[in-house]
Amino acid sequence: MKTHTKTQLARWSFLALVAAAVSFPSASAQDSYWDGSSGDFTNQTKWNAGVPFAPMNAWFTNGAASHTVSWSTNATTANAYVATKGTAVLSEQMSSSIWWITNQYVIGSGGLTGKVTHGSGALVVTNAAGAALFIVGDTGSQGTLTLTGGLIVADRLLAASNVTSTLTLNGGELVTRGGGSLVNVGSGNRFMVGNTSGQTFTWRMEGGGTNLLLGGSTYLLQLGQNAGAYARLIVSGAGTVFTNVGNTAVGYGGRGFLMISNGAQAFAGGALRLAGNGASSTNNEVIVTGANSKWIGGVLTLGMTAGSSNVVSVLDGGEIQSSSGAVGAHSGSTNNTMIVSGANSAWTISGDLSLGGNQDSASDGGVNSLLLIANGGQVTVGTK
Repeated sequence: MKTHTKTQLARWSFLALVAAAVSFPSASAQDSYWDGSSGDFTNQTKWNAGVPFAPMNAWFTNGAASHTVSWSTNATTANAYVATKGTAVLSEQMSSSIWWITNQYVIGSGGLTGKVTHGSGALVVTNAAGAALFIVGDTGSQGTLTLTGGLIVADRLLAASNVTSTLTLNGGELVTRGGGSLVNVGSGNRFMVGNTSGQTFTWRMEGGGTNLLLGGSTYLLQLGQNAGAYARLIVSGAGTVFTNVGNTAVGYGGRGFLMISNGAQAFAGGALRLAGNGASSTNNEVIVTGANSKWIGGVLTLGMTAGSSNVVSVLDGGEIQSSSGAVGAHSGSTNNTMIVSGANSAWTISGDLSLGGNQDSASDGGVNSLLLIANGGQVTVGTK
């Protein structure tokens, strides 16, 4: 009997989910096709059936070369589909305008490849039911989304990054607001967020529901991948859940920030590590704050390699549960701080806790390692 890996099953489940979610309208008077060259979205002459408006559908399928679509005013459509040709990229530049899509936005559709870069303005894929879909690479297609600036808001994001598609988050802000979002990075791949020096990227997960990151790599999620880059992940609100099946690095070559707040919860299949890859990753921060806000995972380590001045704060009733803990884990890492403050704030460690001890050898770890417990906070070690 043939067996299948969890990663294979996850990929198939993802593809089945996308197939079930996507419904393509047939060509009708409700469809309008862009001519494949640069121009303003509101220019009547760029569309074969006039500027699409709700409840019409916008199709970007005619571009053999990369081109830019700009928005001089707000616009609303029911659906939008991108299937560019070859290596052509559709660049969205909305300035201060908003493009609101009320049903679904699909990049890579109909068995074709779609490539989009979003650089400014607001792309909002939402509806009153909280069920609008933003899909990067539908079944049998390849999609690429690169976010360099501006704002993207989606009720649900479905992306098979590194599996059939590519999701590159370098700058600007992404908000997933209704739960049910899924990013599958595939076996052996890493999801690297914040890759460009001098740019800041923020991902906000809010509004309840589960956001799931699937894959098979040791370091599955890396916030602040490259030197000079800054990446933030903020999970907020009661009922909002973030699940990462692998390890999380807050700061790898650049700077990372992770916040769990206002009753949100995060579950990790692996470790939580601050400063993962050298001296260029400093001042990384994790905050778990508010009643019922939780991070539940494996090893928690502050100060990997030479990355210094990292802080983890558990505040105002927040909680971290870890299998072990190390503050200032490596000799090159200094000035790392763990703060547990406020009534019902807790760090619960099922195994060992190390302060300034090198996890890799019997030698000393980083200097100036501090564990601060204040205002009714609690740290419990060796619960198993």
